[in-house]
Amino acid sequence: FTYSFFVSLFFALEDASIDNEPAAIWAINSTLLREKYLQDTIKKIRERIENEDDTIKQDETIELILSTKIDKLLALTPFNLNQRLVLQQGVFLIPLSFDSTFMNLLENTSSDKNETTKKIIKIKLICKDHFLKKALYELNRMNVNRATLFPGIDGFSKYLKMIMPFRDLLAIDKT
Repeated sequence: FTYSFFVSLFFALEDASIDNEPAAIWAINSTLLREKYLQDTIKKIRERIENEDDTIKQDETIELILSTKIDKLLALTPFNLNQRLVLQQGVFLIPLSFDSTFMNLLENTSSDKNETTKKIIKIKLICKDHFLKKALYELNRMNVNRATLFPGIDGFSKYLKMIMPFRDLLAIDKT
């Protein structure tokens, strides 16, 4: 997951096809999740990580996370960020229970009979050919593409592969 709408839009559209199901973006209100459901649990986990185990390798830290047994998801940004996570503005959704599938936990997190505010919203994108090309073109102009999100030769080569069908959109205006 990412904090950036535009990065999430890119990931949703880059593999989209006009013949397949609609692309989707999942928007999650991580602040509400943190405040409403997990405040005490998160406080314990964060204290443990910040004070004693910044790499989440100690058995006690892992046991604390695994023993939580809350049928919800926790949005967590790592303390030690690598270049790719910084560029993608990455965030992880961690299951606090391993008794359900990720999608069940996602549904469980988004549905609360006492809560009217949506915590999770799914945005479906119907990708007509022109929309798909134009959206990827505009994202590329905003510097949101494989080359910038995945530094190195691999990201650059996938960027070149992606722009080949869009050469006409990337052409320089000669007027």
